[in-house]
Amino acid sequence: MKTIYVTLCTLLMLSTAAVPARGKGRQKTPALSLCDLAREPDRYDNQIVRLRAIYETGPETARLYDPACCCEQAAAWVEFEDKPLVGSQNILRKLQKSAKSNERVYVVFVGRFQGPYKYDTRDVKNPKLAEFLQKANTRYGHMNAYRFQFIPQILEAVEPVARGTPEFKWDTPEGPRIFPDLD
Repeated sequence: MKTIYVTLCTLLMLSTAAVPARGKGRQKTPALSLCDLAREPDRYDNQIVRLRAIYETGPETARLYDPACCCEQAAAWVEFEDKPLVGSQNILRKLQKSAKSNERVYVVFVGRFQGPYKYDTRDVKNPKLAEFLQKANTRYGHMNAYRFQFIPQILEAVEPVARGTPEFKWDTPEGPRIFPDLD
């Protein structure tokens, strides 16, 4: 009987030692930057990723960007789902406060990254029209200005953006050049 008891205790100890720790000891997946996603959009397309970026919102804006990457090539339109964003109440309040005051904030989101989707133009005879259709159908957000879209599901962190952090810039002074000339 004592042998069975010792054997069961040993098995119990070994089985709990093999279970990964929860909470503090558990390592998170490293957060990607928008630069990482923009360099390899096909690799991350439709994948759940952990992303760090600057979140900026306004009357016609809900975007993530990274000042380390150039212009809109590495910006993503933010599209929230109908279900509530997961996160601590304190962090969610910080995000709501920044959105009301149109402040930029650093965020860490977990969500779905969507890269440009392709429009099949093999049957289009006019090359300028084909180029137009490819660009018009691979964009997201307000006025189809963004190559990428991000759908946040979890908010892990919100921090104020430091003074002097570059603001978002379009690639041209008048904004994004989305549509080619069709003359």
